[in-house]
Amino acid sequence: MYTAKYSAPSNIALIKYWGKKTSQIPMNASLSMTLKNCKTETEIQYFPNKPFEINFYLDGKKEVSFVNKIESLLKKMSEKFDWILKGKFDIYSHNTFPHSSGIASSASGMAAFVLCIFDIHFQLKNDFFDFHDHLNDISSYSRVGSGSACRSLFPGFAIWGDLGGKFNSSDNYAVNYSGVSDFYKTLCDTILIVSKNKKSVSSSDGHQLMNHHPYKEIRIKEANRKLFLLLEILNQTDFDQLADLIEQEALELHALMMTSSPSFILLEPSSIKLIQMIRHQRSQGHKITFTIDAGPNIHLIYPESESQFVMKFCEEVQKNNLIENFINDEIGIGPVKL
Repeated sequence: MYTAKYSAPSNIALIKYWGKKTSQIPMNASLSMTLKNCKTETEIQYFPNKPFEINFYLDGKKEVSFVNKIESLLKKMSEKFDWILKGKFDIYSHNTFPHSSGIASSASGMAAFVLCIFDIHFQLKNDFFDFHDHLNDISSYSRVGSGSACRSLFPGFAIWGDLGGKFNSSDNYAVNYSGVSDFYKTLCDTILIVSKNKKSVSSSDGHQLMNHHPYKEIRIKEANRKLFLLLEILNQTDFDQLADLIEQEALELHALMMTSSPSFILLEPSSIKLIQMIRHQRSQGHKITFTIDAGPNIHLIYPESESQFVMKFCEEVQKNNLIENFINDEIGIGPVKL
């Protein structure tokens, strides 16, 4: 038996990718912040020379709903690693954050999974493995499993999508972006859980609706324009500029949902109220802003210096029943071998 165990973090996109080409290629480039506390820990036990089989356990409970997706990824990876289809896999996974919390477990889960597969490959070769030396390949295969997973392999900030070759960017894998001022190296993300209910429209279905969206071309152009602008902002210290840009981007994502055909709305009344409250507090001098993924939950973004105020804010909105819960996180360092 060969075994490998890794943790990989989730990430929150500040510039979103929305819409896919074939083979999990994004319609537009994206930029994300890697989280620290919200992560997936995965262990794979590989038994060679046995009939190909996958057993997946989430928090100790056998789950069959993920097996098809894992099998599809393993078959793709078998094009590179010929040993994959010649053995049995027992996979044990644990998320440090609750399901349906507005945090992408597919991103952290697939990143940790692919890291384990690469580690086992090097064990089979009796060779030394340092994942930092193989990030492009690992990120590329993680992308096949879950688009945003390719960004979960890097500390700080990551870019995914071709920006005309700049920053070594690619559609096939993500790259680290380190040109960030010290001011933004302590960013925090507190996730305000508005609802834990399953979304009425999945992200996968939402991506597909972009194929014939009337604003498809302008969205691609605007997303890339905003990404370059955000890179400039991250080199500076003007928080209001950051806030204006990432809020516009988050609301544009939801505007695309509302104007697709069929259209759909994932924001809840509490989501709108929280946006108004966050903007009011910023007008009072607090350095807080928000982003939103494809769901109703609000990611409250702020520098570490605002932590005390944010805790009071979260306690107040929870007491007023605007949120069910909140999860504190911060900028992270990327995957870790366990």
